[in-house]
Amino acid sequence: MNPLNIHFELDPYYPFNDPARPAFWLAGLGVLLLVAVTLAAYRGARGASGPRVLTLLAIRLLAFLLALTALFRPSLVGVETDKAKGLLILALDDSKSMATADEADGQTRFARALAHLEAAKPILTRLEEEHGVEARLVRFSNKVQPLQLESPGAPEGILTDFGGSLKTMEDLRDPASEMLGLMILSDGIDTSSRRVPPKAAAAAWRRLESPVHTFWYGSPAADGARRDVGLVDIRTEPTPRVPHGGEMRVTVEVDAPGYVQSRVRFKLLVNGEPVEATAYPAGEEGAANKNGEVVMRQSEGNLVVLRHRPVQAMGEVQVTVVACDPARDNEPLPGEQNRLNNRITTFAQVAKEGLSVLLVDKQRAWEPQIVADTLALDRNITVYTAWLRGDRADQGNPENRDLLDLQKRFYDVIILGDITPQQLESASPGAAAKIEEMVAERGAGFLMMGGYASFGNGGWQNTPLARMLPLTMAPAPPVEEMARMVPTAEGLRLCAYFMSIAEPGKDSRQAWDSLRELEGYSRLGKMTGDGTLLANNAKGDPLLVAKLNHGRGRVLAFAGDTSHRWIRDKASRNLHHRFWQRLARWLARHEQQDSKAFLELDTRRLAVLPDRGLGLRVGVNGPDGKPLENASLKVTLVNPEGKPLGPGGQPAAAAQALPLKTDMGETRGEVDPAWLTTPGIYTVRLEAQAKIPDGAEIKDTVEARFEVFQDDRELTRLSSDPRFLEGLAQEGGGTARRGEELLEHLRSLASRPKETDRKITSRHPDWKTTGWSPFLMIYLLAFLSLLCVEWALRRMWGLA
Repeated sequence: MNPLNIHFELDPYYPFNDPARPAFWLAGLGVLLLVAVTLAAYRGARGASGPRVLTLLAIRLLAFLLALTALFRPSLVGVETDKAKGLLILALDDSKSMATADEADGQTRFARALAHLEAAKPILTRLEEEHGVEARLVRFSNKVQPLQLESPGAPEGILTDFGGSLKTMEDLRDPASEMLGLMILSDGIDTSSRRVPPKAAAAAWRRLESPVHTFWYGSPAADGARRDVGLVDIRTEPTPRVPHGGEMRVTVEVDAPGYVQSRVRFKLLVNGEPVEATAYPAGEEGAANKNGEVVMRQSEGNLVVLRHRPVQAMGEVQVTVVACDPARDNEPLPGEQNRLNNRITTFAQVAKEGLSVLLVDKQRAWEPQIVADTLALDRNITVYTAWLRGDRADQGNPENRDLLDLQKRFYDVIILGDITPQQLESASPGAAAKIEEMVAERGAGFLMMGGYASFGNGGWQNTPLARMLPLTMAPAPPVEEMARMVPTAEGLRLCAYFMSIAEPGKDSRQAWDSLRELEGYSRLGKMTGDGTLLANNAKGDPLLVAKLNHGRGRVLAFAGDTSHRWIRDKASRNLHHRFWQRLARWLARHEQQDSKAFLELDTRRLAVLPDRGLGLRVGVNGPDGKPLENASLKVTLVNPEGKPLGPGGQPAAAAQALPLKTDMGETRGEVDPAWLTTPGIYTVRLEAQAKIPDGAEIKDTVEARFEVFQDDRELTRLSSDPRFLEGLAQEGGGTARRGEELLEHLRSLASRPKETDRKITSRHPDWKTTGWSPFLMIYLLAFLSLLCVEWALRRMWGLA
């Protein structure tokens, strides 16, 4: 380093930086003006002696001088020279795909890149000795680490996060050194989480004047010889709960390179035990195979559905799908290169408390769809819909199958809309008798809604359903006039659960009066002795009739089919929702549910370091099945080793509660994705406390599991991607080359002319600093002190 050269320098503000400008000379005129004004102001004033006036003038001139000093910014400038330093970063991809052996002489991509770095050592030494360039070697995949060429280890990165790695490498830069470039040695297989877009990260390096150069390894055609059946995703339906005794549908996504048009057998296991399931390609239910065999139609993205019923397990269950050779049970297909991805697991919740509703109607607008949507808004209700066309078995159901699944599935509530007995028979032979038996013997609920084909006008008096409807039906056309529903005193008393639609403490009759009229209604007929009139119209015609007990079940007859007209604003929508949701629960005898906490996970399966965290919904349901507002909720996470996770997702003696947020009556939370770094089964635990309206206190603990799996995309994609690396280099302001050209590029850097000396300048004081400056603070205090002293003296001498 050369000796320090010190000189004095002014750096005036514009327009005082140019002596040719008139403003430059205003400072001198300001001094004369200040002297003249001061002497004139105190001439002849009482107490204005000569020494006092001169003292005030000196203070004012000193303050003016400080102001001029800040305006012209004088500094002592020290300049010294030093040899410019340079920095070169070489980053080697150490993800699993770099272990692919498709380089010359059967070398792996990783070994080939290491050989090039070894050969580059003399060039890197020359750069350091002759040009002062430091070379830093790092390895990256899902994280960035130093690279030791003496003991490089094996490429074991679980994914290649180009964006995140480029962002992390910015911390390796040295502000005192010139960046000669960032060199990426990789096969270009990007399997990152996309939290940091790779091209945006490369563009950031270009803006820092640090070019990004890429050197690619591997064959772009490596996938051509790949043979594998890999299960890449799984999900269960229905969600959030599978009804006990009902059906579970499991959909798996399957990649099958090398096995297109091959038959694969899929086995379903619940809690580790094989269960019977049919399998078929998604959208081709008619091709269902009882042996679980499905033909792979494409090399990637095959969707296979497995259906299992009845579900016998209860609570949270582990659901596993295994792909194997149809000719060899539990064995992979002949020639498979990766046997580790033939099995995939998730979790599902099987519960009795879920309420299942079957709604059968013809294809028409408004009422049936709005009723179905309204019921589905209640997370405890699962709605199954069947939209019928035609009224002959050879039209709507040529195979005479049970399209409503009445033989295999139990529904808590069955709703029939504007359909004929023939349409119902077409959809499910013998359905009327099965529904009556389901209500009387098994305790289901039944509702028939109004319509042109409902009640006596549709001929239902000649079916087994007539035995349970509390009506004497006869053919009669619907009434085409407006009708307002008026609840009866008996209806409000006996069926208050769904007839009292008003908010607690408010008058339900006024709430009913606020609703719009129905647009016509069906003639129900004469009510029988076991019927109870719940609502009529102003003329006294029955609109809603109940049979409180038909064997073990309940029955309702509703003359209307335009209750959607009630909805016109938020308040009326709430009344409509409360009526229909409570009506369904009443029919199923679920109006007095046990109060309990609930914990619902958005998914049961995530990759390590996912793009987004795990979302969850929590709360405590009251006796009416609705979440209580006063609940105290604490959600914690337990890792695969059974240890609670504390701050930062690290194992701790006491678990840290996850943040929760309540919006629109729903309480949600999220597990930070940075906590999900280890593969395995995690457990979410909810501890809840609440009080129900009768004052009783609820304490409940609920747990739910989910799997964080090791993403194997590094093994399913083998072909290198030079185009990706070209795009990365283009955004980074560098070049993209084959790995063999690394040495040539380094030699070109070493052959450049030696760098010139670099000037290092320091200023005292530094008027332009943006950081903390004690000098500037002292300077300001000195200026303010002079003003205060001048004002105090004038007051003391009576000159103010």
